[in-house]
Amino acid sequence: FDVTEQKKLQEQVNHYANIVEQSSEAIISRNINQQFISWNKGAEKLFGFTKEEAIGKTAASLGIAKLSDAEKASLENALEKNGCWESEREHFHKNGSSFQGSVTATVIKDENGKTNSTVFIVKDITERKQLENQLKKLNEELEEKIKQRTAEIGLSEKKYRYLFENNP
Repeated sequence: FDVTEQKKLQEQVNHYANIVEQSSEAIISRNINQQFISWNKGAEKLFGFTKEEAIGKTAASLGIAKLSDAEKASLENALEKNGCWESEREHFHKNGSSFQGSVTATVIKDENGKTNSTVFIVKDITERKQLENQLKKLNEELEEKIKQRTAEIGLSEKKYRYLFENNP
């Protein structure tokens, strides 16, 4: 039997599996019961749970995402309707500390179009959010300084206009 094509296909599958496993981003998937079925090294590093600790658990049981019932319903509705969902929200490490994360979820369907899992990619955006907040604060301070300076210039102009107009 010629297994050349089969070997090429297996190499390609292994290559893609290595890309996911070695990614610095957390790439995790869950089954239709919301239990994790994959957990890469990026997820181990980001959340602090090993693959063995996470597989078979849910996000709620690990405490990595705390969603209200309304947020859960919104997430599931978006996945059902659009096949994907994106959000920026607070996530939690194993030690309980939090971080801001950007999460993208995509539904994976079988050949019959039936959902069999969902893949989540989570990225720590805490530093970006801190910089955004710092920039916002600096912009607010700059706006206030501009208002003050504009008022000072207006007062100065008024004063000099009065002197000029009343100059004999």
